[in-house]
Amino acid sequence: MTQEQLNEFKEILEKRKKEVENELKNIRAEVESMIGDDAIDDMEDMAVLENTDKDNQAIIKRLEDELKDINEALLKIKQGTYGKCKDGSEISIDILYANPLHKC
Repeated sequence: MTQEQLNEFKEILEKRKKEVENELKNIRAEVESMIGDDAIDDMEDMAVLENTDKDNQAIIKRLEDELKDINEALLKIKQGTYGKCKDGSEISIDILYANPLHKC
């Protein structure tokens, strides 16, 4: 992989990292506002809130996992191991363009 390609993947990953961080911030703010909402009047409202909270927690978990993978990929770029499997073989550049977080 060329240095130019590595720089391109670094830009892609950093851009996605910012997007994920913003999504996490927005969802967490939404959860906090629901918790503080005094408009919960009945069991139906409580059930809707509970389901929404479960959905948000699942989304938060997925985004946190993605953020962890992005940080690992950025570290690999720094270390010079990005795009390589543990056995040292190269990951196809086409696979990395399709999924910059691809793992062997």
